[in-house]
Amino acid sequence: MTEKSKDQIIADANDALDKLFTEANWLNLKNDITSLLITPRSNTTTTNEIFLMVKHDLVLSYKDLPYRDTLLEFGSALASENHNNSSFKLFDYEGLLKYLDLSNRSSFELSWSIINSTIIYDAFNQHENLKHSAMQINESQYKRVVKNYFFTIYQLLNMIKEESDSKNFILQEIITQYMRLSCLIEWSYFPPMLHLQSEFNLTALGKKFAGYFDNLLALDKTNVNADHIDLLDSYLVDLVSLVKNRFKESPDWIVESDDSIYSILTNSN
Repeated sequence: MTEKSKDQIIADANDALDKLFTEANWLNLKNDITSLLITPRSNTTTTNEIFLMVKHDLVLSYKDLPYRDTLLEFGSALASENHNNSSFKLFDYEGLLKYLDLSNRSSFELSWSIINSTIIYDAFNQHENLKHSAMQINESQYKRVVKNYFFTIYQLLNMIKEESDSKNFILQEIITQYMRLSCLIEWSYFPPMLHLQSEFNLTALGKKFAGYFDNLLALDKTNVNADHIDLLDSYLVDLVSLVKNRFKESPDWIVESDDSIYSILTNSN
């Protein structure tokens, strides 16, 4: 299949979006969308998958959105509709994080589809401003969160080596924490509002971690043994290596200073 040009993708998405806004239940969103994303990056599919982002409080007020009530039960504030050979998904950042509990394969794959998306333009024609401001990360907060995840997982690993009665519950918690941490690292280092420029093959990396998740979810949690612990240890070593490599080629707001995320994660203490 011939790969579409970026201009053609944008034109097709704009045309589909204009037609979507002729639908009564989407019309009132037109002035409230803050940005648009289109996926996948390969640009070879005949169906565009377009993400529309709005502010959380605005989504809550739209009573006529398709699937709104069902999805809001899960705190996602996400709606979707197929229209004119395009699949539209409406979400906000807060709602998406609630929707992606990051403890199952489908949520993980959805997060990767967004991470691997191609940015088209924002609704207010301020793409240059948005791509530098949207999803900006508070470095101090992020350092604490990432460090705490690593610390918690290592604590749980020590517990599972000693605890005899609750190993199955501890193992499940380790798996959940590991999944959240790996997605947190990918999400935070490559926010979807930024162009993805890296030496890493994100698609291959995504498949690798999806395989890890499948392996972890398939573990027999009723009979925890040394093989389980060895597997978790090896996956954590892989994750730490990934973080080290990513932060070495990090944006300017992550630097190799004494108090940086890179320093914290590479400090053996």
